[in-house]
Amino acid sequence: MTIIIQAPNGVSLHQFCLGLIMRLRQAGHRVVAVGRGDNHFSLLKSQGIALYDLALAEDAVAPHKLYRYIKRLWEIYRAVRPDMIHLFSPRAALFGTVAARALNIPVICSLTGLGNAFTLAAYHPLRLLFIMLYRLILPLTKAVIFLNPDDQSYFRKLRLITGRRSLLIRSSGVNIQRYHRGSHAYPATITFTFVGRLMRNKGIYYFLQAAQRITQQHRSVRFLVAGDSDYGSQAMLTQEDLNWYRRRLASAVDFAGHLLDIRPILSKSSVLVLPSYYREGVPQSILEAMAFSLPIITTDRPGCRETVQHGMNGYLVSPHNVDQLVECMERFIANPHLVAQMGAQSRALVVERFSEQSVIDATFCCYQRFLNTEIVTK
Repeated sequence: MTIIIQAPNGVSLHQFCLGLIMRLRQAGHRVVAVGRGDNHFSLLKSQGIALYDLALAEDAVAPHKLYRYIKRLWEIYRAVRPDMIHLFSPRAALFGTVAARALNIPVICSLTGLGNAFTLAAYHPLRLLFIMLYRLILPLTKAVIFLNPDDQSYFRKLRLITGRRSLLIRSSGVNIQRYHRGSHAYPATITFTFVGRLMRNKGIYYFLQAAQRITQQHRSVRFLVAGDSDYGSQAMLTQEDLNWYRRRLASAVDFAGHLLDIRPILSKSSVLVLPSYYREGVPQSILEAMAFSLPIITTDRPGCRETVQHGMNGYLVSPHNVDQLVECMERFIANPHLVAQMGAQSRALVVERFSEQSVIDATFCCYQRFLNTEIVTK
């Protein structure tokens, strides 16, 4: 079989789909990856993966840009002529399905979070528009995979998808052999780390505000930020704000920028903090940190809450609540033994629920169930 795996960009293909792509290839299938070209394309090419560059941003909303996006997908699908397409991301699920339907290619979608539109008010026009699009387009798919039960329940409640064609596979999984703390000791100084795009709705401002308050009382505590704001979105941390926090926090915060390999940062960390109010699927940064035996502080929001058993492997806080964020950080500062204790619980939880192997096995079962084909053999 020839299979297209499509994600927003090379970063997403590498982080969320690489294990699946390699397993499909090992099973004898031809796999073509589609996404917007970035610096991760070279990593994918080094694995011998065939790539098509969309050359268009997935977050385009102008009608003429959407037309170009769908047209580009149709051209790629027609050139490859795959037996099936697996789309990762809400935007791909909508517009990739339209292009695939025009060519009569079966589609399976993974909704890797619901994104910005579903953080808006219930009757916001953009949110209503996306609900209407999902209602029109999702029936054209073979199946829809949800990464957390909140999203699945929400779509069923709105009758956007039937129970028969919806499937829950918790997260995109994490390679627990690759992400492993091993012999790396926890840092002697408590170090809180943020990993992700520097977007407002990922909670970067709340993380930096908490860091500012903590450093006023605890001069020895360190903070790490891994990620950049070079995505062309108005939701990103501005360069002016970034420079302001650099001056204000001085040496207390290390801004590492975008990294191809996040493991060196995780090995220097004590606690992963993601105060996101974005409509996540299940955040990959949290899963990688859990595999590295780190406690987690995150928000009690869909996707995020799946990763934390409150008080066991970390803490859940209310969205937009810096006071709670600071309070949870101070628990680790006052009780540093909690880092290793809760970190061990994180590792056990990610091995039990979120291993890449179990996610890929469940995905193969989905292919066989909804496509009625033995996907695992030639």
